[in-house]
Amino acid sequence: MSLIEVVASTMIVGMMAVAALNSLGAATRSSESIGNRAVALGLADELMAEIMQAPYEDPTQTVAFGREASEAASPRSAFDDVDDYDGWNRNPPQYHDGTVMSERASWRHRVEVHRVAPGNPTQTVASDQGCKRIQVFIEYNDQVLAEQTVIRTNTDEE
Repeated sequence: MSLIEVVASTMIVGMMAVAALNSLGAATRSSESIGNRAVALGLADELMAEIMQAPYEDPTQTVAFGREASEAASPRSAFDDVDDYDGWNRNPPQYHDGTVMSERASWRHRVEVHRVAPGNPTQTVASDQGCKRIQVFIEYNDQVLAEQTVIRTNTDEE
């Protein structure tokens, strides 16, 4: 009788150990995911704050949407208005001065800027009506972990 009890108790302990290890693995993955999302939110906040400090339109050249020819191959420090950030897409992300964030090799910064209708910021328009939608995406292993959207108008600086 005692041999049957030993086998049964060993089987119960084995099943409990498997369940405990599965729970530990899930908790570790969850912790890593929460940490990555926190990093992504920080990167998104930093990039959006940088963009929001730029003027609505180019202060020195003819107003054109997107980067001017002199800014095309430059780091972000050369950007002088919000729409210069349109199409910014770097993997790994870069600091404002163009230095690569080498510790973030699996991460990506991505920015989209669209002219939008002031009464409906989800509707893109071809010509400037004084309103732009700025979206910052932070990706990790091709999965978007943070997204921020801001509506910027040409009256924000007044």
